Amino acid sequence: MFLLGHEKCMFHHDLELDHRPPTREALLPDMSRSYRLLLASLGENPDREGLLKTPERAAKAMLFFTKGYDQCIEACRYDVLRTVKNHCTVIER
Repeated sequence: MFLLGHEKCMFHHDLELDHRPPTREALLPDMSRSYRLLLASLGENPDREGLLKTPERAAKAMLFFTKGYDQCIEACRYDVLRTVKNHCTVIER
């Protein structure tokens, strides 16, 4: 199990790990292999020309979709407020 960004996580900040968590990009090879295995398990041929790059694309997409897990909410909020400052009204609760 990988704990990415645990240093800032309210649930894992107190863990004392003797290693540094891998960067998200370091997970790409393992994730690509997993997607390749998934394709093969579904009966597809991952060596087929149309699927050769699919495992890596899927892994990169998953990292993109989950990048918010590593982001600080305060920094995101500041960026949003700064971006929309002159475009519309933002109401926070």
